[in-house]
Amino acid sequence: MRPLRWALLIRKGVLKLDERLIDIFPEESPADPSENLKLLTVRDVLCMGCGMDAMPRPTVDWIRDFMHTPVNHKPGTAFMYNSTGSSILGAIVRKKNRGRASGIFEQTLVL
Repeated sequence: MRPLRWALLIRKGVLKLDERLIDIFPEESPADPSENLKLLTVRDVLCMGCGMDAMPRPTVDWIRDFMHTPVNHKPGTAFMYNSTGSSILGAIVRKKNRGRASGIFEQTLVL
């Protein structure tokens, strides 16, 4: 069911596959992001192709930690299961839905 939910959010325009994470989370991003981080998009996160060699350790500032994790490979070229990346997708939905994730999937199911 989750892939269907993400697909519906993309179809409705809530998620945009080519949107860069540094544009979604500018306040959590490094002041001088790497070239690979600048390339990281929603599509890369959905496909588990963030280009990272390791996941950040979970802390209170987990979005910032994710955005500061080295992106050693060009996004989309190296696969690594990244559970923090999955959580980032939820954070994107919350941010685009004014701080709430609840209800947006149900709203999206109404075509």
